[in-house]
Amino acid sequence: MNKRKITIGFGALCRQIVKLKSSRYDPKRTALFGKLIRVIKENDKRAPISHRILTQTKHILINDLRSTFSLEQISIEKYWAIKIISSKNPYDELKDFPFYKGYISSAKYLFDTISSMCKDPIRKMLYIGGGALPLNPILMQNKHNLTINLIERDNQSFTLSKKLLNTLKLNRKITVELSDIMDYKKLKNYDVIINAVLVGETSVQKRKVIRHISKYMDTNTLLVFKNVDGLRTILYPSVKTQYFKDLKIKKVVKNPAQLTNILIFSKKVIKNST
Repeated sequence: MNKRKITIGFGALCRQIVKLKSSRYDPKRTALFGKLIRVIKENDKRAPISHRILTQTKHILINDLRSTFSLEQISIEKYWAIKIISSKNPYDELKDFPFYKGYISSAKYLFDTISSMCKDPIRKMLYIGGGALPLNPILMQNKHNLTINLIERDNQSFTLSKKLLNTLKLNRKITVELSDIMDYKKLKNYDVIINAVLVGETSVQKRKVIRHISKYMDTNTLLVFKNVDGLRTILYPSVKTQYFKDLKIKKVVKNPAQLTNILIFSKKVIKNST
């Protein structure tokens, strides 16, 4: 298929998706996003096609597409959180979540990559933006017996997450608080702070989040910021390394197999007192 046909097909798919913008779970929209993500992964390395798609999409509907994708992720998590909470066999229901196997892979990759950056064992973790179905924290806790604190700003997602953790009998190891990160200052005494990719709806907001975290975190804490580049910026706003003004970038890791394909690792700069 030539570049023009791919670009036209991609644009048509995006327009179809945006028409289904709603806060309610929609299996049709989920299926369409599945197609879109496959196209993104297949063409992300093909520079001429990627540039053409990005240029056309940014001019047409990129903001609508990003907000629709955000609603898609939030709505499917809420839908499945309710199913799991209501189930007689919640762990079996959890494993029926359509993206469960993908999360097993992403949680392993996330923890292994973080561990490679830490000299000491990881004991305590803060996860910003856990959502209604905080699968990465759940899988990491089950595998590595961590103490994890979640913060979530959406009231319904917070309530469902709290009920879900109680249902799965994880509420002593994983706690959740209702808060916006920009109002949250209890960032001390963590080995790792992870910022979910949906935290910060624009690049400007993400820059403010980084500045806020850097102000209140410990110097020995590792900040992990999930990020994207290339065609994935159609779905999420990206973060530039220059946003980490008061932090030292320790490493940037890229994995094209993951939808959130970049992890930025940073630590607080120790300022010399003179």
